[in-house]
Amino acid sequence: MSSRLVFPFEETRISPKIAKAIKEEFGIEFSFIISVPVLAQFLKADGSWRTVEAVFDTGAGISLLPRYEGREIGVERYAPHKLTGISKREECLVPVKISRVKPRLIDSQGSTSPEFELWVAFAERDDVPSILGVKDIINSFKLETDPEEKKLYLTWKK
Repeated sequence: MSSRLVFPFEETRISPKIAKAIKEEFGIEFSFIISVPVLAQFLKADGSWRTVEAVFDTGAGISLLPRYEGREIGVERYAPHKLTGISKREECLVPVKISRVKPRLIDSQGSTSPEFELWVAFAERDDVPSILGVKDIINSFKLETDPEEKKLYLTWKK
């Protein structure tokens, strides 16, 4: 178990058309989007761990997982809700079941965080990305980024 985890940034190239438009309008290169992939393990009802590949999203208020992950983990208690993103239109709402689960995080070097509690919105469909949001993460870890090293550091606070 480690009190400090290290997650390298992942760079994804944006569309050449968008990169060109930004270059023409602003005179700067804008060719990559940064994301931070993480491994999270969730304690299942039978006491074993379910490993999930997710993206850490500092703009996401709550973690989001597909329906099948909730079934695999064995979530039984939940509160129904609908999540919104940028658009609040009805056709953009995602029905979810919000539940409290116990995860631990695994970094790029194989170090594991202590187990903690996390609110997760389990979508009522399977075609959503696995996202680790800031709720409960921000209370359990100190977040630091190093743009030069292209890494996110999570240090256990409790």
